[in-house]
Amino acid sequence: MKRILLSFLQIGLLSFVCQSLSAHDFEVGGIYYSYLSETNKTVVVTFQGDQFNSYSDEYSGNVVIPASVTYSGTTYSVTSIGDYAFRNCTGLTSVEMPNSVTSIGKSAFYRCTGLTSIEIPNSVTSIGEGAFQYCTGLTSIEIPNSVTSIGNYAFDGCTGLTGIEIPNSVTSIGDNAFSRVKNVIYSGTATGSPWGALNVNGEVFEGFIYADAAHTQLTAYVGTIGEVIIPNSVTSIGQYAFCKCTGLMSIEIPNSVTSIGECAFSGCTGLTSIVIPNSVTSIGWSAFGYCKLRDIQVLGETPASISETSFSGQSQYHTTLFVPFGCYDSYAYDDTYWYKFIHIKESASNTQNLSPKQAYALKSATKRSYIVYDAVNDAVGDIALDANIDEDNANHNWQVIEQEGKTYIYNIGAKKYLYAEASVEAASVRISPSSFASNVSTQWKLSSTPIAVSLSSGESGINIENSGEWLFVLNPTLAVDENVSAIEQLETNGNAISDKAYTLQGTQTSVPVENGLYIRNGKKIILK
Repeated sequence: MKRILLSFLQIGLLSFVCQSLSAHDFEVGGIYYSYLSETNKTVVVTFQGDQFNSYSDEYSGNVVIPASVTYSGTTYSVTSIGDYAFRNCTGLTSVEMPNSVTSIGKSAFYRCTGLTSIEIPNSVTSIGEGAFQYCTGLTSIEIPNSVTSIGNYAFDGCTGLTGIEIPNSVTSIGDNAFSRVKNVIYSGTATGSPWGALNVNGEVFEGFIYADAAHTQLTAYVGTIGEVIIPNSVTSIGQYAFCKCTGLMSIEIPNSVTSIGECAFSGCTGLTSIVIPNSVTSIGWSAFGYCKLRDIQVLGETPASISETSFSGQSQYHTTLFVPFGCYDSYAYDDTYWYKFIHIKESASNTQNLSPKQAYALKSATKRSYIVYDAVNDAVGDIALDANIDEDNANHNWQVIEQEGKTYIYNIGAKKYLYAEASVEAASVRISPSSFASNVSTQWKLSSTPIAVSLSSGESGINIENSGEWLFVLNPTLAVDENVSAIEQLETNGNAISDKAYTLQGTQTSVPVENGLYIRNGKKIILK
């Protein structure tokens, strides 16, 4: 073992203190040790040889580390797992540590991909940098409340973990300590991000970490990931707040947020769509970098300030950017890099912007789903298409007809009218609006005769018959049928309809006398 020669005086006073990267001093029972203090009779578990990569897989299977070990007649206490001790031991499956261990060193179990089980004793106070990095076989691990610090990248890449709870005793968490770990739970007093750096003196509430008591500055989220709704008290989303949170599938940003910080959602590869409210005025560098976004909906008529790298280059080439009606030029010729998006489409997200002279694709405001006419089955299809819907296909496009105070949605290809019917029966195409009971869904249907629908403006789209919010995406290339009309005949009350007719609800009436809209012989008539 190499030791540093300082002076004869220091040699006389110095106990056998070794460096963390030194060779092992002895081996007992298949475990390698280095002296930590000859005076205190303590040793550290280490690797075999002069360097950590001198041998490969020197540890395998189940390793039980004793609390003490005897060598050459002297008994030593085992107090720590040394730096790189088990690094790259892919054959290691489980480790049992004694209560005498107080620290786990740097990269101690780095890339031990076969490790499925490990118990950290309640004596451990620190977990070093990269200690369990890329231990992909770990499915669960319990951090005891004796631990106060967790180093950079300590659990980075432990993709097999289904959840991990950080005890309140922890006050220091390093950069990217839990990067790519699902369901990180923390209720302590640190701020920052489990995918970034945590500092002391923050406030945790319902899984969110804030920099202030008013909960306006969101710095991290440590609750259950998947679908996350940010509280409407938040005005800013901080740097690295959700960085590398690969399990994040959807995020709802409230209209109170004005800024999104650098790398806030960088590396969130599970995100495929995002809605940016009109309150947002600035989006930081790489805020959505390395995301696999297919749809971005911006609600602001004035483009937010962004940098050249706020969105990844791939997003700018492959993502469809949906902008408010009449705002194409504002984004396509913007001087803050929105113009880099290849696919920019206008969408009417409120009823005031709808025009009967325009063709529209109907896209869900919350997911990559479109309502189209399925010609094969002569039915409505609710399908997930690629970011760019087939603009030339008339079956994929709709026309809005306004007449006599009523609204009709007409499929240009099918020449039929769309309506939504509440139903408790199973159906292949369903939307589940919150306004209906849990066992009731809305089934999209088509009618050869006009059926009026109710439209209302929502927060991010237009609500059709209480069936969720939809974007009416402008199609500038497809012509509409300007001759189509929801009313085909007008009668006065003095000429009551003598033939059998039907109300829009399907009720037959032989001689209707009340003013209203009726269907007779397949034609629409209005009695007034």
